Amino acid sequence: MLNYKITRAHSTEYLSIKKSLLNILLKVFGDRSEMAHSVEGRTPYLDHYLVDYVNHLPTNMKLKLINGKLLEKYILRQVGRPYITNEIYQREKHPFLAPPTFLDRNSKVYQYMQDTLNSKDIQDLDYIFDIEHIRNSLNQLHKRQKEMENKLQLRELVSLEGFYLMLCSYITLKRRFNVKHEGQ
Repeated sequence: MLNYKITRAHSTEYLSIKKSLLNILLKVFGDRSEMAHSVEGRTPYLDHYLVDYVNHLPTNMKLKLINGKLLEKYILRQVGRPYITNEIYQREKHPFLAPPTFLDRNSKVYQYMQDTLNSKDIQDLDYIFDIEHIRNSLNQLHKRQKEMENKLQLRELVSLEGFYLMLCSYITLKRRFNVKHEGQ
């Protein structure tokens, strides 16, 4: 039995690891983006004991709000703090990204996302996600797409599109195999 409170952060982390991270690790964060930036790299293997340990850490050891700014990987930064400068310690994450794919309102993928995110099937996930926020974000994403010029905004676009596709895929599989969640 679990001996800690499951938060939205834990649920999101779990879904990310189980559903999307395994499939996109090489495509988005590995070979494809490395080739796009002419970098030779190797995706590290992690010990499952370490992953399990980190999964059970309280959220405040992974994320910390300091001076109104969210500091990610907090415990990792604390471990490395004696060895790095303040500039590196406080720097935001900035991974190499594969070139973004843009969706237009006439594409089948965009229509698939809209149909799926406006269906009744997504309501089953309202205990994990803020459904209305997800719908509004998708609409804003496409409105802002053309004005997104800098890397931070492009990174946001790629991340959001990946998230929406993962969420829509989950809902499609749920429909196809008639999966019910607890309480249905």
